[in-house]
Amino acid sequence: APAYSGVFWGDGSNISLGDNGSTYVTYNYSPTERSSQDVQPANVYFSNGSSLGNNAAQTWSFSLVGSAVGPVIATSTPDLVTSDPDSFPLTFASTLIGDTSRQHLLNIANVTTDSGALELVGLTLLDAYFVGGDTDQFSLSTFAANTQLAPNESFDLGITFAPTGLAGLKSTQLWVVTDEGAEFGTAGRILQFDVTGSALTAPVPEPTSLALIGLL
Repeated sequence: APAYSGVFWGDGSNISLGDNGSTYVTYNYSPTERSSQDVQPANVYFSNGSSLGNNAAQTWSFSLVGSAVGPVIATSTPDLVTSDPDSFPLTFASTLIGDTSRQHLLNIANVTTDSGALELVGLTLLDAYFVGGDTDQFSLSTFAANTQLAPNESFDLGITFAPTGLAGLKSTQLWVVTDEGAEFGTAGRILQFDVTGSALTAPVPEPTSLALIGLL
């Protein structure tokens, strides 16, 4: 057969078997995305070698079947759960310049129902960083590069807001690089979150009035 394109590939064409001979025909499975099952028809062409026991040509037809497994990402905060991992903003309460906000926790979970070795169904958090805007106003804690999550495991990424400079809205994007949709341990899907917080100046105390009492 010609080399098959798509998720299966290999070549079983023009095979010649001598009397009492045998051979191996190799096909490879390279899925591009997670799926319950991939099925593809295939043929092996024997130019010499028949199931009838003679030297006639014969074609064998069969189906190649494979299941593509992998991690599935879900994210949440204490206030919001969503099925779309990067569809919601991360908004901090207004914070005084020079102060540090309460830590905001972003939970990242591997919710795949697939089974297999960690290299097949595990999720790797390769990196996390801020991109664009006021990157120096926000910081990450508890994160370690190449954190691996087995199925049903999760990780809480801590984010804080510590405004400096002028009052006003501060914003940036948080990027979390994962290996979902890629080879285990290599860059794949990048989660992107809009992060904002309002910086406030401390109120200036009103001057106190002094009463002068004259003594006669």
